[in-house]
Amino acid sequence: MTVLGPWIAHDLRARAWSLLALALAVMIGAAAIMIGAAGTARSRSVIERTDRAVNSATVIAVPNLPGFDWRPVAELPEVERLVNFAVFYFEVAEVGRMVGGFPPVGESYQDQMERPVVLEGRMADQDAADEVTIDPAIHREGVDVGDTLHLNLVDWVSGSNAATDVQVRVVGITKDAFFTWEVQPTAAFYERYRNYIGGDEALINAIAMLKDGDASVPDFERHLAEIAGQPIDVFSQAESAAAMEQTIGLETTALGALTLAVAFAAILVFSQVVIRLAQRSRSDVEVMRLLGARRSQRAVALGAAPAAACTLGISLAPVAAWFGSDVFPIGLGRQLEPSPGRMFDISVLSSTAVLSWLVTVGIIALACWRGAAGIVQRPKERQPSRLTRLVAGSVPTVPAELGIRAALTPGRSAFASGPAIVAVGVAIVAAATTFGAGLNRTVEDPSTVGQLFDGSIMFTGGEQFSPRSVANDFDAASTYYLRDATVESEHLPIPVLSAEHLSGETTPVMVRDGRLPASRDEVALGPDLLDEFDTAIGEHLTIGNYPMLVVGEVFTPETSHSGYADAAIVTPAALDRFVTDGAHVKFEMLEVRYAAGQDAAQINEELVRKGRVGIGYEAAGLSEVQSNLVATQAMPRWFAIFGAFMVTLSLLFALAASVRRRGGAFGSLHALGMTGGQLGRSVLWQALACTAAGVLVGLPLGYGIGRTVWNRTADNLPVVYHTPFDGSRLADIALGAAAVVLLGSLFPAVMARRAARFDRLRAE
Repeated sequence: MTVLGPWIAHDLRARAWSLLALALAVMIGAAAIMIGAAGTARSRSVIERTDRAVNSATVIAVPNLPGFDWRPVAELPEVERLVNFAVFYFEVAEVGRMVGGFPPVGESYQDQMERPVVLEGRMADQDAADEVTIDPAIHREGVDVGDTLHLNLVDWVSGSNAATDVQVRVVGITKDAFFTWEVQPTAAFYERYRNYIGGDEALINAIAMLKDGDASVPDFERHLAEIAGQPIDVFSQAESAAAMEQTIGLETTALGALTLAVAFAAILVFSQVVIRLAQRSRSDVEVMRLLGARRSQRAVALGAAPAAACTLGISLAPVAAWFGSDVFPIGLGRQLEPSPGRMFDISVLSSTAVLSWLVTVGIIALACWRGAAGIVQRPKERQPSRLTRLVAGSVPTVPAELGIRAALTPGRSAFASGPAIVAVGVAIVAAATTFGAGLNRTVEDPSTVGQLFDGSIMFTGGEQFSPRSVANDFDAASTYYLRDATVESEHLPIPVLSAEHLSGETTPVMVRDGRLPASRDEVALGPDLLDEFDTAIGEHLTIGNYPMLVVGEVFTPETSHSGYADAAIVTPAALDRFVTDGAHVKFEMLEVRYAAGQDAAQINEELVRKGRVGIGYEAAGLSEVQSNLVATQAMPRWFAIFGAFMVTLSLLFALAASVRRRGGAFGSLHALGMTGGQLGRSVLWQALACTAAGVLVGLPLGYGIGRTVWNRTADNLPVVYHTPFDGSRLADIALGAAAVVLLGSLFPAVMARRAARFDRLRAE
């Protein structure tokens, strides 16, 4: 039909501004969805991309044996490359604290294994003793490339300051590889200052690349134990990556859910706009019918302009998504990201663009096909429910009754779904707030990961003071004596701890299930070990040469060689038996719980005053799982903000559309004597009724969802589950929802007053 082209051209010109506004709105909505989808994919792949960029070592071997000879280990048949590193701690005057930087010993192989990602500057020259690199955390504390740092080296054997004001220059900011500690010195630095960290008795450990990867780890562990004459801690990089992937999985799940929520909101809001633009008056349809247009042609004429606007918006969305891509990944994934900055993921963006276009055009096609029929069929008038009539009849004013009836009576329009819109938004806010409360407590409360102490003193065997003698030097609320050894179990070396009370009543170990061991033939295991050995409370497990009864599931004190969920607890007598059989106690620790008003500075001051120069007290920090979750804390807040935005925008549009459709009714009521103020208040009552009904449904639903999801998350991490919060925050959510919705209803209320004045003459 020749008239179809001119009709579409005229439609594009006549509604150009409306169509451009639609294209802009669709671009923003599609870009938000694309950013979320691409960010989710980027976060999910960060471990794989980091490993590919860094070429990670297979294992870290930590015997912590002074003078250990690594030459036979490097010659093992399964070892491809091996790099030694020294255990080195020093004080950095510019940041005012001790940091760890483990310099390589000998050739570093950094061009082949554990390649650092250079964010700024360059790699340090391994032959230059005065060059160091820093990690992003130290950079955020104000240290930059080109700065000079002043180091105080501490001999861990004597505990005295061995070298003061050692000056080094920062040449780069690096991340992600093993040799990228807070302040990372070079191999030449170690050679120059090796006598200040024990000399020939220094602790030298190693990282290794194995020929067959993870498949070679059991053979490497066995051969290393044979060379050392005892089990040695060997940490698989794959297991470490799996632990980080667990946190990243939590982040990507949350980000994916947020993306789906954005898509739902976009469809809910923008589809109504699209349908209104796609549907023309019955007179337009009738004109096209008289011109001989078939129904399919009429549908094309109605939908061509909106479809063109949506196509334009979706075509521009990938560019907007690229500009916004540098906010991802989030959380731990952002810390690991090997290529920070903008990223154009063509596969994700193109597939999301195609899917968005199909959904949008499908909505337009459906609306235009129905509109092209030109059949006027009034929907069956639905009567208010008995509950609606009861609630509406109980209010004293006419505007309130009209508003409640309009809000709660189901109909064909979007406004009838107002309570559902509010319920969805409130549920999102309540679920996000509930989940966030549990997450915040886990990050902020050490007891959720079983850390029941405020600080610790480590003894490596070279000190002249015993833990029991040092425990008498200060008045703590409680102290207990912890020893850490590595013992073989089922051909697997595991960390085995014993804890002995020296003072106070606080237990050093948190029991999740069962109890603590009471005899030397009993053991309690962390949840990761229970899974590793596929055992349970009441069963026997061979540790060392002895069958031991598993009596409990516990969270243990986290040490430099063991996590809170992957160690075994035995009695002091049982550990003595393992030591007699040849197990090596790597270190002893004195764990301290503060007395009232006590802090780390007071304990350190008391130790120095009593001549314990070689003893340093360190306040407890975040455990590894807590550190991993710190950056994830912002996610629930973004969920809550998005829920509030969605409910406000959706209900605002629904109220405005309802006022436009009911302009004639408002005019009739105005002609019958209702004032503009009363009509405006009826819209406010509509919003209030929608809010009340939505909150009653959405608040308990969201709280239940958030609590259930956090319960499962806590079990999977694992951490101790606590009820996220009491009901006070739910009341705050309800009041906040009411305030936001009522604020958003002010514009429709003004529209109602104007509509009443405009249509009064026609009504009369």
